[in-house]
Amino acid sequence: MARSNKKIIELPFFTAGSLKRRLIWLIRIRWFAILAFGLGIGLGQFFPSMHIDGFALSLVLVLLVLMNGLYLFLRDRIIRNDHQRLINLMITQIVGDLFILTVLIYFTGSAESPLYFFYLFHMIVAAIIFPGTRPYHFAFLAVTLYTSLLVLEWCGILPHFPFYRGSEIAGRPEIVIFNWAIFIMTVFLSTYLAQDVTNRYRRVRMRLEMTNRRLQDLNRAKTNFLRVSSHELKAPIATIQSTLTVIRDILGENVDDRVRDMADRAIKRTDEMINLLKDLSDLTYGDLRHAGNFKQIDLNGLLTEVVGDELISAQARQIEMDLTPSKTPAKMVCDPEAIKKVFRNLVTNAIRYTPEGGSIHVKLANQATEILLEVCDTGIGLEPEEIQQIFNEFYRSPTAKKLTSAGTGLGLAIVQRLVDEHHGFITVSSQVNQGSTFQVHFPKESVL
Repeated sequence: MARSNKKIIELPFFTAGSLKRRLIWLIRIRWFAILAFGLGIGLGQFFPSMHIDGFALSLVLVLLVLMNGLYLFLRDRIIRNDHQRLINLMITQIVGDLFILTVLIYFTGSAESPLYFFYLFHMIVAAIIFPGTRPYHFAFLAVTLYTSLLVLEWCGILPHFPFYRGSEIAGRPEIVIFNWAIFIMTVFLSTYLAQDVTNRYRRVRMRLEMTNRRLQDLNRAKTNFLRVSSHELKAPIATIQSTLTVIRDILGENVDDRVRDMADRAIKRTDEMINLLKDLSDLTYGDLRHAGNFKQIDLNGLLTEVVGDELISAQARQIEMDLTPSKTPAKMVCDPEAIKKVFRNLVTNAIRYTPEGGSIHVKLANQATEILLEVCDTGIGLEPEEIQQIFNEFYRSPTAKKLTSAGTGLGLAIVQRLVDEHHGFITVSSQVNQGSTFQVHFPKESVL
């Protein structure tokens, strides 16, 4: 088990997608660095105390521009999920930068150059991106390049380019050696600290991901239990209900009123239980479906079907209900069954909580970037503090409970979950005794 965990920690921490984003980030940073160095070369000419070889530095910057353009070209041609090629390109960029930086340091005075601090930037980037010992490989390369530069100058193999006129640093070996020692300690210490912080973050994130996976497994088990339980319980309860109904009908009027009342109440309670089991099944629907259920449909047809089905219930309570479909096809990639549940729950809710003689207006609008469903009723309305709670499971407002005992408090929770899974959102406006308006915003481009 310990071996397995170690293997996980040593794997590259970033996904292919995040690596590609970091490649883009490095390329952008490099453009800014090129601009800054170019300005520095130009401004350096105006300081008489500085000795800058503008031509040599300009050639190096041109080379850096070409290299950065090549990195950009290669990055755009690497397949997004080609993890190893992305890592290789990242390594190539860092190594290339270290060599270019060494050349820039050489032309800006070597031991006198202030640019050697930029080695640290690459050490920190490497420590963040690469686990294991690889960041120390880059640190060793940086130290080797800088040390080689100092040694080659000291041996006279490379000519010295002073950065400051009259500077004596290059001719003072004790100063050069002291600065070199400080540089080595700084490089390796920075690499160690950056990697230590990153490793701590990786371990914490790994534990969180493992905990999250366990929670997801538990949630799937809970969802499956609810689905199976609601399915298995629905049939026997429906049998009990039908049996009670038959017994009541057989007994007819020749039975004591108290017995008939008990039978009616039992039938009503079993009906409530069946509705609860149905809602529990709907609540788990989104967790168990898969992307294969998604297809492009016109929401006008679904909404017309749902409103037509519920129109009889509205007319039985003398509620006027009308539908305004969108003028153009409201096509959307979605799970039709899930969207139908959203429509049905909102419409039946409006019917249930609208007093007799009220009205319900259902409207679908095809807008530029979204499809908008609006269900507006003249029902009992909601208090402002109740609006924040109506999407909680099993919540029913006090006014709703007084109006009718029907309802499980799961309808809007189901709506919220299914809308979220289609990357939409819901807004509610309501006034007590004036009615409520529910607006569901569906993006046309649904991410599967």
